[in-house]
Amino acid sequence: MATQKLQDDLYDCKPEGFYQFIKNLKSRSNYFGWLSEGGILQVAPNPKKPTEFRCLLEDYGVFSYDRLVEHELTYINSDTRAAQDNCMLFTCLMNSLSSSGKAKLNIHDKQYLIGEPPTEPGLCLLKILIRESHLDSNATSSMIRTKLSNLDEYLTETNNDILKFNNHVRMLIDSLTAKGETNQDLLTNLFRAYAACSDSTFVKYVADIQTKWEDGEDLTPEKRMDRVSNKYKIRKTRVLSLSGAESYFSL
Repeated sequence: MATQKLQDDLYDCKPEGFYQFIKNLKSRSNYFGWLSEGGILQVAPNPKKPTEFRCLLEDYGVFSYDRLVEHELTYINSDTRAAQDNCMLFTCLMNSLSSSGKAKLNIHDKQYLIGEPPTEPGLCLLKILIRESHLDSNATSSMIRTKLSNLDEYLTETNNDILKFNNHVRMLIDSLTAKGETNQDLLTNLFRAYAACSDSTFVKYVADIQTKWEDGEDLTPEKRMDRVSNKYKIRKTRVLSLSGAESYFSL
């Protein structure tokens, strides 16, 4: 069960699917104890502070590849539960990748074959997968913040695909969170981006939400994205049912 694929649609290591892939991996990791205290995904980023653990799935930005290699070499060829879990994580990740996803990682196979004899380490593979799938975990915070301030431009690039847009935003926020940082302007940037949408009914719906927020309604960025995602789905279904068109916002 631990090594079965995480989702029906195999992951191709593209940014738009990264957020859901990590969510599915978290669920699997919780079930098998990989995230619990002493689990393989709880690692100390600084070897000089071996009791200060961070979660690799949430704080991946604070871990260097070299640190993960150093950590895994302490147990991967041992007769331990950690070594077994690490092997299962590696197999789970590989079983969850499409052919194109594997191709992106296989060119870096020397980075996830470590030790003597060479062993396939799950943590190093995960680090490389994260690096190749979206914003490199070495991307600077300023680069991420720049992308968050230009969300309106990205929405245009997606041809007003709100679901793809929201996943992009979540990926950026997760990247900041992984570095231990936050963004105070996210709601403002979201309102400006949604206002750039080409569908006037959708824009009016968003404007109404913004008015309520300005009047004091408690609204987190996640709630905001959930609301507009639901509206997008409803509008898209309704318009497509009436027109049979493939493109919704282009109508």
